[in-house]
Amino acid sequence: KISLEQFKKIKYIWEGKVNQNDVVVQHSYIPQVLSYRNLRTLSGLNWLNDEIINAYLKLIMIRDEKVFKKKIFAYNTFFYKMIEECIKGGNFDKCNRVTKRAKVQVYQCSKVFIPLNLNGNHWAFVHLDIKAKKLVYHDSLGYNVEKANKIL
Repeated sequence: KISLEQFKKIKYIWEGKVNQNDVVVQHSYIPQVLSYRNLRTLSGLNWLNDEIINAYLKLIMIRDEKVFKKKIFAYNTFFYKMIEECIKGGNFDKCNRVTKRAKVQVYQCSKVFIPLNLNGNHWAFVHLDIKAKKLVYHDSLGYNVEKANKIL
C-alpha cells in the first residue's frame, strides 16, 4: 500500500513532468539508477531496456533471499552476449574469466537466471533450476529456440 503523497509523486513522474534523463529511481538494493526514459519502456508496446531488466532481476534476487530464504543468482543482460562472443571466437579461457567474475558458486544457488537479448530487439530468458537439474527457455514469441540451445 502506498500513501497519497507517494501516489502523487508517481503520477507526476509517469505523466512526463520530468526531464527524460532525470533520475527517478535510486535505491541501495539496485546498483543502477533509473531515469524517466528507462521507466517509460514499461508502458505501452515499448521494448524494455537492459537497465530495467537488470534492476528487476536484482530485486528478484533480493526478494527470494529475504522472503523465501533461497539463494538465487541472475547474470546481467550483457552476460549472454559476452559468452556468445567467447564461444564464437573459440576463446574458452575468456569464457571462464567472465563466469568467475560474477563471484558466485552457481551450484549453491537454487536457481540461476540468464536474460538473453536476441538480435538486439527481443528479450528471452533462461532459468536454470539447479535442484531439479533443469534448463528452461522462456520466450514470449517462441523465437530462436535453436540458437539459444546451441549456445547454452
